[in-house]
Amino acid sequence: MTGFLPAPGTDGYTAFTGDSAADEIAYARQVGEHTGTIIHEVPPTILLLEWYAEQAQT
Repeated sequence: MTGFLPAPGTDGYTAFTGDSAADEIAYARQVGEHTGTIIHEVPPTILLLEWYAEQAQT
């Protein structure tokens, strides 16, 4: 409501999945525009289940 973030030296980050039901890109972009904050749009990391199994073994 005030037009700035409480931590003005902090950048914003959001993930996007391409799923319109869970996508917050439009909202994040509006927040960035309103506050003058850089919003980094980061694609999610999609790993195979085998990767998680290997990580659990170590």
